[in-house]
Amino acid sequence: MPKYRNRFYLYLFFSISIITGVIYIIFSDGFYFIDEGAHYLTNRDVWFNPELSLAPWARFGRAWLYAPAAYLGHRATKVLAYAIFILGLLLVYKTAKKMNFKYPELAMLFLGFQPVFFDLSYSVMSEMPAAVLMLLSFYLYLNKKFASSMLFASLIFLFRYEMMFYTVVLGVCIILDSSVPSLRWNWNDKIGVDSSVPSLRWDWNGRWGGGWKRWIWVTPSIFVGPLIWWLGSVIITGDVMWLWNAFREFSHLAKYRDGAEIYHYIILTPVIFGFLISIFACFGISDKKSFGKKSYWLILLTVIWTYFINILTSVKYLNISGSVGDWRYLSPAAPFVAIFAVAGFNKIFKKYPAIEKKKNIFSFTLILLILVNCFIIAQPHNYNDYEKAVLKLSEKADSVNPQYKILTNNFAMFVKMEVPFKNKDRIDKLNLETLNNLKQGFVIWDPFNCEGKLSYTGFTLDLLRNNNQYKFVDSIEYNNVWLYLVEKKLR
Repeated sequence: MPKYRNRFYLYLFFSISIITGVIYIIFSDGFYFIDEGAHYLTNRDVWFNPELSLAPWARFGRAWLYAPAAYLGHRATKVLAYAIFILGLLLVYKTAKKMNFKYPELAMLFLGFQPVFFDLSYSVMSEMPAAVLMLLSFYLYLNKKFASSMLFASLIFLFRYEMMFYTVVLGVCIILDSSVPSLRWNWNDKIGVDSSVPSLRWDWNGRWGGGWKRWIWVTPSIFVGPLIWWLGSVIITGDVMWLWNAFREFSHLAKYRDGAEIYHYIILTPVIFGFLISIFACFGISDKKSFGKKSYWLILLTVIWTYFINILTSVKYLNISGSVGDWRYLSPAAPFVAIFAVAGFNKIFKKYPAIEKKKNIFSFTLILLILVNCFIIAQPHNYNDYEKAVLKLSEKADSVNPQYKILTNNFAMFVKMEVPFKNKDRIDKLNLETLNNLKQGFVIWDPFNCEGKLSYTGFTLDLLRNNNQYKFVDSIEYNNVWLYLVEKKLR
C-alpha cells in the first residue's frame, strides 16, 4: 500500500466500520453474553437509585457514561457505545501517525476488527471505554501534554481499575521524561574574577522548562479517578468507608463456574485479537527501533500486565476473584496490540520488498482475512436460547393473566417489558422478600438466576413445590435443566 493510496484505505476502513456498526446494531436485539444485560439495567436505574452505580462490579464511570442513553432505551446505548468505538479508531490512527509509521491507517483496521474489541463496540461494557481512555492518554503523552495525559489515565480507574497499572507506568515515564534533575557543566558561575572554571550544579528545568514545578501538580492527577468514585460514594451513602468495604467484599466474589487454566489467555490470543493481527503484533514487539524508548516500554508493560493480572485472577487454582477467563478482559490492551501490529506490518513489508510488486492482491487478501476472522467470531447480539425460554414463559403468563405482576431475575425480561424505566407494579426482582410480599402474580424460576452462586434468591424450588399457594403453570427444558412459570394465588 504505497503512500499515495493511504488516504483511500483510511476512508475505506472508516466506511467499513460505520456500515458494519449500523448493520450489527440493527440486527441485534440482545446483549453481549454474561453481563451486559445486567449492566444496562444498572445504567437505566441509577436515576432513581444512584447507589447502584457505586458497586465495584457496576463501575462508577460506566454506569454514568451510559445512563443518559439508557434513559432512551437499549438501542440508544448501542449507538453511544459505537460512537465511542469510532472515536477510538480515529485516535489510534492519529497515534500511529504521530509515531511516524509508514501505514498509520492500518491501525484502524487492526483495532476496529479485532474480534472481541469489535464485539464490544456496541455494548455497554467497561472494557472498550477504558481502552479508548488509555489510548487518548497515550496520544497526549506522545504530544508532551503530560498533565492531560495523566488526568485521562487516572479516569481509567472508573472503568477498569486493574488497568491503573498503566497510569503508574505513565507517571514514571513522565518523571523520567521531564522532571528528574540532571547534572550539567555550568560555565557561567563566577568564582572570584575567573569565570572559566566549570562547576557542577543541579538543573531542575530539564527539557520541560520548570519541570519540577509542573511535576508537583501533574503527579497528583493519578488520584483524580479514585477520588471521583470515593466522593460519589460519600455523597450518595454518607459513609466514608462505603467504597473501601465494597471493594473488600468484591475481591472475595466467588466464581460462578470453574476458573480457567493458566494457559487460557495465551492460546486464546488469536481468537481475542485476531489471527493475523496477533502475528503482526508479535513482529512489532520485536521491532523496538520503531518506537521511542519510553513509549515502547509503556505499551509493552501494559500489554504484559493485562495478561498477567487476568491470568492471576481467572486461574482456577487460586480462586482469588470471580473471574472465570472471559475473553473481553484482555480488550483494554487492544489499542496497544493494534499499534504493535502496525509496527510488525511495517517490519514485514521492509523485509520482503517483493510484496510491493503484488500490493493490490496482498492488500485485498489482508483486509478480507481480517474481516472474515472478525465477523465469524463476533456475531450480532441476540437473545440466546436460555433467554428465549424465559421470554416464552413470560408470554404464557401474559396469556393467562396480563394484569399479574411477574417476579424474575432474568434481565431479558426487564428489558423486554420495561423501557426505559422499571415499573415495580408490573415486574420486580425475585428474592425471598419480594416473594413473600407478592399477594398474587407469577414467578419465573430459572436455575441460573435463582440458585447460582452470584444470584441466589434465598430459597429453593422445593419451597414453591411444597406450598399449596403456588401452582406450576408451565415449564421448559433447556440443556437438561428446567425453567418454570409458577402462579401465586391469594389464600
